[in-house]
Amino acid sequence: MSQTPESNLIFDVDLTNPGQFFACCGVIEILYQRWRRVASWFDADRCQVAVEGSVAGLTLRSLLTWFRGIKWVVPEHERERGDKYTRPHEAAELGLRLDWWLPDAAVLPSPKTWSGAQNIGGMIKACAEMLLPCLESKTIPFDYSPRLTQQPFYLDKRRSGGAQDTGYSPDKAGTVMPSFPIVELLAVIGLQRFRPLPIDGGRRFEYGVWSEPLPVTIASAVVGGQLPMLESRRYRFDFVARDAEGKRKSFGESQLIRRSDA
Repeated sequence: MSQTPESNLIFDVDLTNPGQFFACCGVIEILYQRWRRVASWFDADRCQVAVEGSVAGLTLRSLLTWFRGIKWVVPEHERERGDKYTRPHEAAELGLRLDWWLPDAAVLPSPKTWSGAQNIGGMIKACAEMLLPCLESKTIPFDYSPRLTQQPFYLDKRRSGGAQDTGYSPDKAGTVMPSFPIVELLAVIGLQRFRPLPIDGGRRFEYGVWSEPLPVTIASAVVGGQLPMLESRRYRFDFVARDAEGKRKSFGESQLIRRSDA
């Protein structure tokens, strides 16, 4: 990679929305798994990605159109991990496995927002099924907000209407609630490698943003706070309780706590 590569893909992002930021990380991860030689950076409120080689006509919509064909399965050798709701899922075509929510997958507290009987594989597939209607609607993917009967992951700060807000659990009542499935699907993918830094015992999380082109291995370390000298900005968000017991959480709005690119 050259030091200042020409970006193949540019799209807008609200960096105060942790769901959108980690969705960007998911896009970066998908591009890395497909083409390997990838560098990414953030310019103001845009995510930019450069893919080395001949990749013509790459847009977020064209990438998602291709990604629609990816199948998610539980790997045979992983069926003993977790339970029927939380088993790892894999996109074999990409060689991408998702298991970051399991206790044995990380040393630090994970930003897992759900508990109980929420079927993680079912939600991944439900979000993936929204790719086609999103693309057909011509809506900006990060703003696509259909109404689903299944509980979302609550990774997008715009998501509201949990049990604490409504007085009952929407998933049990079958209530149709707005959600942002493309953001959530991509964010779940992004969180596999790009882990935020837990603080205050996991009640808050921080993530670093970078403005110089970086490969995924370095960029993920910047997100987690291991390379603060490469950060252009750092954000912090609360893990907001959405039930009285505090077992279910959601990502709150991020606050800018430090910047070096002013």
